Amino acid sequence: MALRGGGLIMALRYWVGGTATWDGTAGSKWSLTSGGVGGQAVPTSADDVIFNNASGINTVTIATGAICGTLSTTGFRGTVAFGTNTISAAGTGTVTMYGAAVVSNSNGSDSKDQVVTASAMIGEKAAASINSIEATLLKVCGNPANTVVRLNSVAKNIIIWNNQGQVAASAKNTSELNVSHLPSGTYYLQTVSENNIHNTTAIVIQ
Repeated sequence: MALRGGGLIMALRYWVGGTATWDGTAGSKWSLTSGGVGGQAVPTSADDVIFNNASGINTVTIATGAICGTLSTTGFRGTVAFGTNTISAAGTGTVTMYGAAVVSNSNGSDSKDQVVTASAMIGEKAAASINSIEATLLKVCGNPANTVVRLNSVAKNIIIWNNQGQVAASAKNTSELNVSHLPSGTYYLQTVSENNIHNTTAIVIQ
């Protein structure tokens, strides 16, 4: 997941604190370098916050609310636990969340398993809470698809990309897209909902 704000970047803050509270006493939780020595102050709106592979598989709890200039969790295998609290990114911009999952066929190996990826980008005027984002996120009804890709609600814009990065199909202001002309394979479906929630997910066309 990556949050980008428009504030001035003054310093980097890498999480090295294991399982602990983000916004408690600084202690040894924050470092100026990836996997480095802790002891830096809790991030402010001028700081670039990074959780990455060197941060470990830990749970970072937002106890009373947190703030930063930007936030990246690329490569982080742990959990950021919000509870009822929030992270605020300074300035203007968007929030992009990334996820991936391995779909196994249970044949005892990774042969023919699929890696499914997805991302959702939230604009400045979009819904702000996790619950409202989830409620308005466009979802594919039936994946794999055969002749038609159907969504759970009308999208302002739908684009299907092939593995070469080319637009394979597109439509506007609809919840369905005809894909009967497309060869079988894995594609990437990009949608924009009526309240400007952007979502990209992998789909399979049979």
